[in-house]
Amino acid sequence: MLNAIRSNASLWDLYAKVEEYNPQHLDEHDRFLYKYSNQNNILEPTVSEFLVQQGMNIDYPDNYEFGICLTHDVDTVFLSKKRALYEAARRGIRFRIKQATKMLMGGVSKHYNPRWNFNQIMDLEDSFGAKSTFFFMALKPREPAYNYRLDLLQHELDTIIEKGWEVGLHGGYYAYNDLERITTQRDRLEAISGKTAKGYRNHFLRFAVPTTWELLTTANFSYDATFGYSETFGFRNGMCHPFRPYNITTDTPIKIIEIPLMLMDVSLIRMQIPPNQAWPKLRSLLDSVRKNKGTVSILWHNNRMDGDWLKLYTKILQYGKEKHAWMTTGEELSQWWEKRVI
Repeated sequence: MLNAIRSNASLWDLYAKVEEYNPQHLDEHDRFLYKYSNQNNILEPTVSEFLVQQGMNIDYPDNYEFGICLTHDVDTVFLSKKRALYEAARRGIRFRIKQATKMLMGGVSKHYNPRWNFNQIMDLEDSFGAKSTFFFMALKPREPAYNYRLDLLQHELDTIIEKGWEVGLHGGYYAYNDLERITTQRDRLEAISGKTAKGYRNHFLRFAVPTTWELLTTANFSYDATFGYSETFGFRNGMCHPFRPYNITTDTPIKIIEIPLMLMDVSLIRMQIPPNQAWPKLRSLLDSVRKNKGTVSILWHNNRMDGDWLKLYTKILQYGKEKHAWMTTGEELSQWWEKRVI
């Protein structure tokens, strides 16, 4: 199948992301954005469609029709009193009194903290026959983006793992091109979770082609889930299936599996699409993946699990159940695809 793509120059350039090797433009976070790309239509999984037409054999366990990889980046857990007051005031202005009260209490006790919601998320997903991956940071105080001491979440990590959900590493802001940071943070997470970290996603979706893939391979990660755009949703390299990246500099495949990110809650904000108006667009994306028996990877932060954001996430779960999707963790998905990826 890889040779079939290579025979088509435009598809190969898209699949291998040739334009990202020496990009002329990056944003303030050194990210390559869709607006810098030569890609014509990010909402069309053109490479996957080509592979399906070429006869790529796709199957899922238990005869599931397609996949939905559910993930949550845990950027924040604890609310400062100042932040709790701000969030409560913002909701109070909109007459969301119940939510405002929770925010106020969240600045006092974790038991009322709306971001200490791991069990609620798992209970919701379990009601639809789904599981997900939680990507936790393993930073120390004064490191950029530090928000919580991971050891204080020992019980939560243990519970997530015991229930069959996954704990992965959410690499810090500067980790994506720094092997020492990646391995140090991985070791911290594994020491507390007691489990080998298989999956990775970098904070702010910072990513460098092919550097990040190569470093994660060296660090013995099984899969990455970072590869998507921060400001929009869709198919960054035309793939709606997990794939094995290719290093055009060395002319060799990279051993890690990429589960490309296709939809992030923050992207909707940047696109100025309110969550109560987003479903038709998300439904179209899901339909496209389902049509090609692909896997849509979704990032929903733990701090967007209330109000209209929670309703929208629930619609995704409902769609997956109705359409017989395998809604699972990145670890289970990557293990299944290990011998199936091109």
